Amino acid sequence: MKKLKELFWKFYINTDKSRYDDKHIGTFSFWRLFILNLLKPGRLIKRFQYNQVFKNKNKILEKYKNKKKNNFSDEKNKKILKGLSDLFENGVAVIPEYFSSKQIDNFLNQNKQTIESLKNYKPDIPSYNSNNLSLSDELNSLWLDDGALTLLTSYIGNSVYARNYPEISYTYVPNTEFNKNSNFKRASDTWHVDHAVLFVIHILLDDVNENDTCMEVVPGTQRIFNLGVNWSKNAIKDLNKKNIKCIGKKGTIHIHSGNVIHRLNPIKGSQRLALHLEFSPGPNILLDSAKISKSLNGGYNLNNLTEEKREILKGIFPKKLFKGYDIKGDSIQPNKFKGI
Repeated sequence: MKKLKELFWKFYINTDKSRYDDKHIGTFSFWRLFILNLLKPGRLIKRFQYNQVFKNKNKILEKYKNKKKNNFSDEKNKKILKGLSDLFENGVAVIPEYFSSKQIDNFLNQNKQTIESLKNYKPDIPSYNSNNLSLSDELNSLWLDDGALTLLTSYIGNSVYARNYPEISYTYVPNTEFNKNSNFKRASDTWHVDHAVLFVIHILLDDVNENDTCMEVVPGTQRIFNLGVNWSKNAIKDLNKKNIKCIGKKGTIHIHSGNVIHRLNPIKGSQRLALHLEFSPGPNILLDSAKISKSLNGGYNLNNLTEEKREILKGIFPKKLFKGYDIKGDSIQPNKFKGI
Protein backbone atom coordinates (compact mmCIF):
# COMPACT_ATOMS: atom_id res chain seq x y z
CA MET A 1 0.00 0.00 0.00
CA LYS A 2 2.82 2.40 0.89
CA LYS A 3 4.48 1.71 -2.47
CA LEU A 4 1.22 2.38 -4.31
CA LYS A 5 0.83 5.74 -2.53
CA GLU A 6 4.36 6.72 -3.45
CA LEU A 7 3.74 5.82 -7.09
CA PHE A 8 0.45 7.74 -7.14
CA TRP A 9 1.97 10.97 -5.78
CA LYS A 10 4.98 10.64 -8.07
CA PHE A 11 2.64 10.35 -11.05
CA TYR A 12 0.43 13.19 -9.73
CA ILE A 13 3.39 15.60 -9.51
CA ASN A 14 5.37 14.50 -12.58
CA THR A 15 2.42 14.97 -14.94
CA ASP A 16 2.59 18.75 -14.31
CA LYS A 17 5.69 19.93 -12.49
CA SER A 18 4.90 23.57 -13.24
CA ARG A 19 1.96 23.46 -10.78
CA TYR A 20 2.72 20.62 -8.37
CA ASP A 21 5.57 19.53 -6.12
CA ASP A 22 5.99 17.75 -2.79
CA LYS A 23 4.76 20.81 -0.84
CA HIS A 24 2.11 22.07 -3.28
CA ILE A 25 -0.48 19.54 -4.44
CA GLY A 26 -3.51 21.84 -4.43
CA THR A 27 -5.43 21.70 -7.71
CA PHE A 28 -8.41 23.14 -9.59
CA SER A 29 -8.60 20.27 -12.05
CA PHE A 30 -12.01 18.57 -11.83
CA TRP A 31 -10.60 15.07 -12.21
CA ARG A 32 -7.73 15.59 -9.80
CA LEU A 33 -10.14 16.99 -7.20
CA PHE A 34 -12.53 14.11 -7.82
CA ILE A 35 -9.81 11.52 -7.23
CA LEU A 36 -8.33 13.32 -4.20
CA ASN A 37 -11.75 13.56 -2.53
CA LEU A 38 -12.32 9.85 -3.14
CA LEU A 39 -8.98 9.09 -1.51
CA LYS A 40 -9.45 11.57 1.35
CA PRO A 41 -13.21 12.20 1.82
CA GLY A 42 -13.07 13.41 5.43
CA ARG A 43 -13.05 17.14 4.68
CA LEU A 44 -15.92 16.92 2.21
CA ILE A 45 -17.96 14.80 4.62
CA LYS A 46 -17.44 17.38 7.36
CA ARG A 47 -18.61 20.19 5.07
CA PHE A 48 -21.81 18.31 4.20
CA GLN A 49 -22.35 17.36 7.84
CA TYR A 50 -22.37 21.01 8.88
CA ASN A 51 -24.21 22.39 5.85
CA GLN A 52 -21.23 24.23 4.35
CA VAL A 53 -21.95 23.37 0.71
CA PHE A 54 -24.68 24.47 -1.71
CA LYS A 55 -25.75 27.39 0.46
CA ASN A 56 -28.54 29.67 -0.83
CA LYS A 57 -27.32 33.25 -0.54
CA ASN A 58 -30.62 35.01 -1.34
CA LYS A 59 -32.61 32.81 1.03
CA ILE A 60 -30.29 33.50 3.96
CA LEU A 61 -30.07 37.24 3.27
CA GLU A 62 -33.86 37.43 3.07
CA LYS A 63 -34.16 35.46 6.31
CA TYR A 64 -31.89 37.96 8.05
CA LYS A 65 -33.91 40.92 6.72
CA ASN A 66 -37.17 39.35 7.89
CA LYS A 67 -35.95 38.60 11.41
CA LYS A 68 -37.62 40.31 14.33
CA LYS A 69 -36.12 43.75 14.73
CA ASN A 70 -32.80 43.64 16.55
CA ASN A 71 -31.14 46.37 18.58
CA PHE A 72 -28.60 47.21 15.87
CA SER A 73 -28.52 50.61 14.22
CA ASP A 74 -29.45 50.90 10.55
CA GLU A 75 -25.78 51.44 9.75
CA LYS A 76 -24.74 48.28 11.60
CA ASN A 77 -27.47 46.23 9.92
CA LYS A 78 -26.21 47.44 6.53
CA LYS A 79 -22.67 46.39 7.44
CA ILE A 80 -23.84 42.94 8.55
CA LEU A 81 -25.88 42.41 5.36
CA LYS A 82 -22.98 43.55 3.17
CA GLY A 83 -20.63 41.29 5.15
CA LEU A 84 -22.98 38.31 4.73
CA SER A 85 -23.21 38.93 1.00
CA ASP A 86 -19.42 39.22 0.62
CA LEU A 87 -18.82 36.09 2.69
CA PHE A 88 -21.11 34.16 0.33
CA GLU A 89 -19.57 35.58 -2.83
CA ASN A 90 -15.91 35.72 -1.91
CA GLY A 91 -15.37 33.53 1.15
CA VAL A 92 -14.23 36.65 3.02
CA ALA A 93 -15.92 39.80 4.30
CA VAL A 94 -13.90 42.94 4.95
CA ILE A 95 -15.99 45.41 6.99
CA PRO A 96 -14.25 48.81 7.25
CA GLU A 97 -14.01 50.38 10.72
CA TYR A 98 -16.62 48.06 12.19
CA PHE A 99 -15.39 48.96 15.68
CA SER A 100 -14.82 52.58 16.66
CA SER A 101 -11.35 54.01 17.32
CA LYS A 102 -12.41 54.62 20.93
CA GLN A 103 -13.34 50.98 21.46
CA ILE A 104 -10.07 49.78 19.93
CA ASP A 105 -8.04 52.31 21.94
CA ASN A 106 -9.66 51.12 25.19
CA PHE A 107 -8.65 47.56 24.33
CA LEU A 108 -5.11 48.62 23.35
CA ASN A 109 -4.62 50.58 26.58
CA GLN A 110 -5.74 47.64 28.67
CA ASN A 111 -3.32 45.29 26.88
CA LYS A 112 -0.47 47.76 26.48
CA GLN A 113 2.13 45.60 28.23
CA THR A 114 1.34 42.51 26.14
CA ILE A 115 1.49 44.50 22.90
CA GLU A 116 4.81 46.15 23.82
CA SER A 117 6.27 42.73 24.58
CA LEU A 118 5.21 41.43 21.15
CA LYS A 119 6.47 44.52 19.31
CA ASN A 120 9.83 44.53 21.08
CA TYR A 121 10.73 41.20 19.51
CA LYS A 122 12.37 42.19 16.21
CA PRO A 123 14.50 39.41 14.69
CA ASP A 124 16.33 39.80 11.38
CA ILE A 125 13.88 37.47 9.64
CA PRO A 126 10.08 37.72 9.29
CA SER A 127 8.25 36.41 12.34
CA TYR A 128 4.74 35.78 13.60
CA ASN A 129 4.07 35.80 17.34
CA SER A 130 0.92 35.73 19.40
CA ASN A 131 -0.20 35.94 22.98
CA ASN A 132 -3.33 34.62 24.65
CA LEU A 133 -5.22 37.19 26.66
CA SER A 134 -6.85 37.46 30.05
CA LEU A 135 -10.60 37.90 29.75
CA SER A 136 -12.00 41.36 30.38
CA ASP A 137 -15.05 43.42 29.46
CA GLU A 138 -12.96 45.30 26.87
CA LEU A 139 -11.87 42.05 25.20
CA ASN A 140 -15.32 40.47 25.34
CA SER A 141 -16.93 43.51 23.71
CA LEU A 142 -14.81 42.70 20.63
CA TRP A 143 -14.66 38.90 20.84
CA LEU A 144 -18.37 38.38 21.53
CA ASP A 145 -19.79 41.29 19.55
CA ASP A 146 -23.49 40.63 18.86
CA GLY A 147 -23.34 41.87 15.26
CA ALA A 148 -20.37 39.74 14.21
CA LEU A 149 -21.85 36.67 15.93
CA THR A 150 -25.20 37.28 14.22
CA LEU A 151 -23.42 37.44 10.86
CA LEU A 152 -21.68 34.12 11.55
CA THR A 153 -24.77 32.28 12.79
CA SER A 154 -26.77 33.57 9.81
CA TYR A 155 -24.13 32.28 7.40
CA ILE A 156 -23.44 28.97 9.15
CA GLY A 157 -27.12 28.19 9.73
CA ASN A 158 -26.35 26.61 13.10
CA SER A 159 -25.20 27.65 16.54
CA VAL A 160 -21.68 29.02 16.66
CA TYR A 161 -19.07 28.29 19.32
CA ALA A 162 -15.67 29.73 20.19
CA ARG A 163 -13.16 27.28 18.76
CA ASN A 164 -10.08 28.73 20.45
CA TYR A 165 -9.05 31.37 23.00
CA PRO A 166 -8.64 34.98 21.80
CA GLU A 167 -5.11 36.10 21.05
CA ILE A 168 -3.24 39.15 19.85
CA SER A 169 -1.11 38.32 16.83
CA TYR A 170 1.84 40.37 15.61
CA THR A 171 3.54 39.84 12.27
CA TYR A 172 6.90 41.56 11.88
CA VAL A 173 8.74 41.83 8.58
CA PRO A 174 12.16 43.55 8.78
CA ASN A 175 13.29 46.13 6.27
CA THR A 176 15.88 43.76 4.83
CA GLU A 177 15.94 41.22 2.02
CA PHE A 178 14.53 37.77 2.79
CA ASN A 179 13.49 34.69 0.88
CA LYS A 180 9.76 35.05 0.15
CA ASN A 181 9.60 31.42 -0.93
CA SER A 182 10.38 30.13 2.57
CA ASN A 183 7.81 29.87 5.34
CA PHE A 184 8.58 31.71 8.52
CA LYS A 185 7.55 30.90 12.07
CA ARG A 186 3.82 30.02 12.18
CA ALA A 187 2.94 32.48 9.41
CA SER A 188 1.17 30.74 6.55
CA ASP A 189 2.64 32.68 3.67
CA THR A 190 1.87 29.94 1.16
CA TRP A 191 -1.60 29.54 -0.37
CA HIS A 192 -3.66 27.22 1.85
CA VAL A 193 -7.03 26.53 3.49
CA ASP A 194 -7.97 26.09 7.16
CA HIS A 195 -10.17 23.55 8.92
CA ALA A 196 -13.27 22.63 6.87
CA VAL A 197 -15.81 24.33 9.15
CA LEU A 198 -13.61 26.97 10.79
CA PHE A 199 -14.42 30.69 10.62
CA VAL A 200 -11.80 33.26 11.58
CA ILE A 201 -12.29 36.90 12.53
CA HIS A 202 -9.35 39.30 12.50
CA ILE A 203 -9.81 42.72 14.06
CA LEU A 204 -7.14 45.17 12.88
CA LEU A 205 -5.58 46.98 15.84
CA ASP A 206 -3.41 49.23 13.63
CA ASP A 207 -4.05 50.67 10.20
CA VAL A 208 -3.08 48.29 7.38
CA ASN A 209 -2.75 49.80 3.91
CA GLU A 210 -2.23 48.53 0.37
CA ASN A 211 1.54 48.22 0.78
CA ASP A 212 1.60 46.53 4.19
CA THR A 213 1.82 42.91 5.24
CA CYS A 214 -1.73 41.57 5.05
CA MET A 215 -3.84 38.52 4.38
CA GLU A 216 -4.80 37.90 0.74
CA VAL A 217 -7.75 35.79 -0.37
CA VAL A 218 -8.55 34.12 -3.70
CA PRO A 219 -12.25 35.04 -3.97
CA GLY A 220 -14.86 32.34 -4.57
CA THR A 221 -12.55 29.40 -3.84
CA GLN A 222 -14.61 28.43 -0.78
CA ARG A 223 -17.05 26.79 -3.22
CA ILE A 224 -14.40 24.38 -4.53
CA PHE A 225 -14.18 20.98 -2.84
CA ASN A 226 -10.64 21.66 -1.65
CA LEU A 227 -8.44 19.48 0.52
CA GLY A 228 -6.29 20.72 3.39
CA VAL A 229 -3.20 21.24 1.23
CA ASN A 230 -1.07 24.05 -0.24
CA TRP A 231 -1.26 25.57 -3.72
CA SER A 232 1.63 26.76 -5.89
CA LYS A 233 1.75 30.29 -7.29
CA ASN A 234 1.30 28.93 -10.81
CA ALA A 235 -1.84 27.03 -9.82
CA ILE A 236 -3.31 30.21 -8.33
CA LYS A 237 -2.40 32.22 -11.45
CA ASP A 238 -4.41 29.77 -13.58
CA LEU A 239 -7.62 31.00 -11.93
CA ASN A 240 -6.97 34.52 -13.21
CA LYS A 241 -8.76 36.10 -10.24
CA LYS A 242 -8.03 39.44 -8.58
CA ASN A 243 -7.05 38.59 -5.03
CA ILE A 244 -8.71 40.46 -2.17
CA LYS A 245 -6.41 42.23 0.27
CA CYS A 246 -7.65 42.30 3.86
CA ILE A 247 -6.67 45.87 4.68
CA GLY A 248 -8.22 48.88 6.40
CA LYS A 249 -8.01 51.30 9.27
CA LYS A 250 -7.90 50.04 12.86
CA GLY A 251 -11.27 48.67 13.89
CA THR A 252 -11.77 47.06 10.47
CA ILE A 253 -12.67 43.37 10.68
CA HIS A 254 -12.28 40.61 8.16
CA ILE A 255 -14.08 37.31 8.46
CA HIS A 256 -13.11 34.34 6.33
CA SER A 257 -14.28 30.80 5.78
CA GLY A 258 -11.79 28.01 6.43
CA ASN A 259 -12.51 26.77 2.90
CA VAL A 260 -11.35 29.86 1.04
CA ILE A 261 -7.77 29.78 -0.28
CA HIS A 262 -5.68 32.48 1.38
CA ARG A 263 -2.20 33.41 2.56
CA LEU A 264 -0.33 36.01 4.58
CA ASN A 265 1.70 38.16 2.20
CA PRO A 266 4.80 39.51 4.01
CA ILE A 267 5.91 42.95 2.78
CA LYS A 268 9.38 44.22 3.66
CA GLY A 269 9.46 46.87 6.39
CA SER A 270 5.85 46.45 7.56
CA GLN A 271 3.95 44.91 10.46
CA ARG A 272 0.43 43.76 11.29
CA LEU A 273 -1.20 43.79 14.73
CA ALA A 274 -4.57 42.05 15.03
CA LEU A 275 -6.94 40.34 17.41
CA HIS A 276 -7.30 36.75 16.20
CA LEU A 277 -10.62 34.99 16.92
CA GLU A 278 -11.82 31.54 15.84
CA PHE A 279 -15.33 30.07 15.69
CA SER A 280 -16.89 26.75 14.71
CA PRO A 281 -20.37 25.19 14.47
CA GLY A 282 -19.11 22.47 16.83
CA PRO A 283 -16.17 20.35 15.66
CA ASN A 284 -12.46 20.79 16.28
CA ILE A 285 -12.79 22.77 19.54
CA LEU A 286 -9.30 23.42 20.97
CA LEU A 287 -9.88 22.91 24.69
CA ASP A 288 -6.66 23.74 26.57
CA SER A 289 -6.28 23.80 30.37
CA ALA A 290 -3.19 26.06 30.25
CA LYS A 291 -5.05 28.63 28.18
CA ILE A 292 -8.07 28.43 30.50
CA SER A 293 -5.76 29.29 33.38
CA LYS A 294 -4.22 32.23 31.54
CA SER A 295 -7.61 33.51 30.35
CA LEU A 296 -8.95 33.61 33.90
CA ASN A 297 -5.81 34.73 35.75
CA GLY A 298 -7.16 38.29 35.95
CA GLY A 299 -10.08 37.10 38.06
CA TYR A 300 -12.76 37.40 35.36
CA ASN A 301 -16.01 35.65 36.37
CA LEU A 302 -17.62 33.78 33.47
CA ASN A 303 -20.93 33.95 35.30
CA ASN A 304 -21.00 37.66 34.45
CA LEU A 305 -21.77 36.70 30.86
CA THR A 306 -25.30 36.28 29.57
CA GLU A 307 -26.50 32.70 29.20
CA GLU A 308 -26.30 33.10 25.41
CA LYS A 309 -22.65 34.19 25.51
CA ARG A 310 -21.78 31.52 28.07
CA GLU A 311 -23.22 28.92 25.68
CA ILE A 312 -20.90 30.13 22.91
CA LEU A 313 -17.89 29.54 25.18
CA LYS A 314 -18.92 26.16 26.58
CA GLY A 315 -16.47 24.22 24.39
CA ILE A 316 -13.37 26.04 25.63
CA PHE A 317 -14.71 26.78 29.13
CA PRO A 318 -16.75 23.64 29.98
CA LYS A 319 -19.53 24.17 32.46
CA LYS A 320 -19.47 22.45 35.84
CA LEU A 321 -21.89 19.52 35.81
CA PHE A 322 -23.67 18.17 38.87
CA LYS A 323 -22.60 14.60 38.06
CA GLY A 324 -19.29 15.63 36.53
CA TYR A 325 -17.58 14.01 33.55
CA ASP A 326 -16.49 10.49 32.63
CA ILE A 327 -13.11 9.71 31.09
CA LYS A 328 -13.54 7.72 27.86
CA GLY A 329 -10.14 6.92 26.41
CA ASP A 330 -8.61 10.24 25.38
CA SER A 331 -11.82 12.23 25.86
CA ILE A 332 -14.15 13.33 28.64
CA GLN A 333 -17.94 13.07 28.39
CA PRO A 334 -20.81 14.20 30.63
CA ASN A 335 -21.79 11.57 33.19
CA LYS A 336 -25.25 10.17 32.29
CA PHE A 337 -25.65 7.93 35.35
CA LYS A 338 -28.57 9.18 37.47
CA GLY A 339 -27.72 7.32 40.64
CA ILE A 340 -25.05 8.02 43.25
